[in-house]
Amino acid sequence: MKLKTFLSITSFFFFVVSIIHLLRVLLHWNFTIGNYSLPYWMSVAAFIATMFLSIMAFRFRKNLT
Repeated sequence: MKLKTFLSITSFFFFVVSIIHLLRVLLHWNFTIGNYSLPYWMSVAAFIATMFLSIMAFRFRKNLT
């Protein structure tokens, strides 16, 4: 697999995950693991982190010659 292809797939994957976290916060979806309910602030942090990773992967892909 070429590096550009890998970075495209990675960027898209992180983008989709970030959108899911954003939708969870905006639509007030509950996420429970066992007896533990994941707080919304964790999804906000996850949205920021995954969007950052998506943007960085896209920039790295764009800068390859």
